[in-house]
Amino acid sequence: MARFKLPEPESLALPRAAAEKLIRARDAEGALLYLHMLATGGTRTYEQTAGELGRSTGEIRDTVMKLSDLGLVLVPPEEERGDAADKRRAPAKTGEIYTRPIGETKKLAETDGDGVFHWLAQGVQSVVGKPLSSDDLARLYAIRAELELPPDVILLLVHFCADELRAEKGDGARPTMRYIEKAAYVWARDGIATHDDAEKYMLAQSRRREGADAVREALQLPKRALSPAERKYVSAWLDMGFPPETIALAYDRTVLQTGKLAWSYMDSILRSWLNKGLFTPEEIAEKDTRAPRDNSRKNQSAASGAGTGLMGEELERVRRMIESMRKAN
Repeated sequence: MARFKLPEPESLALPRAAAEKLIRARDAEGALLYLHMLATGGTRTYEQTAGELGRSTGEIRDTVMKLSDLGLVLVPPEEERGDAADKRRAPAKTGEIYTRPIGETKKLAETDGDGVFHWLAQGVQSVVGKPLSSDDLARLYAIRAELELPPDVILLLVHFCADELRAEKGDGARPTMRYIEKAAYVWARDGIATHDDAEKYMLAQSRRREGADAVREALQLPKRALSPAERKYVSAWLDMGFPPETIALAYDRTVLQTGKLAWSYMDSILRSWLNKGLFTPEEIAEKDTRAPRDNSRKNQSAASGAGTGLMGEELERVRRMIESMRKAN
């Protein structure tokens, strides 16, 4: 019985786990593209790959996403489905596909000659609180090699991710490598590439978080993480230069006018003060024509309610209403 025999060309390693996934998926296009990426090291653009394989660029992109779903290639967050609105790419290696077979990336990581990657992996592992899997190592190596972030910056990034998650979800929260990878692409996109850049960014974010906590306390909101919409409002107000006490004043006026915490109404009040150049409660009391003044209230009380105490009772009733609504929110 005749048997086929493969020639013995230059060797090309196909990981067994990858082969099994491709076979189970029964995806000939995926297998072809994966072999092409192994052979070229994942350095071709979508257009180049399409030309070499006789496919359209759209077909290549779709197949890359299928391989990503199988866990066989790494795809930056901005290349993923559902994130087409932001098509800005990381600055490293412009024009490349930005994907690399996970088995190939792990092999590159294992050839770490000077031990820096091993040291980096140990540091990351201590923060995430578990041994790094092969996929984790591949993602970490991609951050190091593709985004060209220095090891010390990567460690600062990992600690930053851990701090952000703890602030949002509690002390027991730990970042995953997928979470860290997404943050890494944001840093690369924003040009955070040195130790000084990272420290300045982390300090700014820490101050922003402290400011948001102060605003939440001023508004007497429950001890919980702000929702994305709430965080967007609070960040915008802090960026405008308003201290927490001014935001609390806008909250008081909002409750008096609407009977509830209406974020958009508060935003309109603060933006009107911004346009007038009023930032502190003292400036607002002095220059905002709509601001109630204590002396005018006293004069009205003396003129129309002498001996009755009606104005004082009304103020006390309003204060009690505000306090109850604060507690309800």
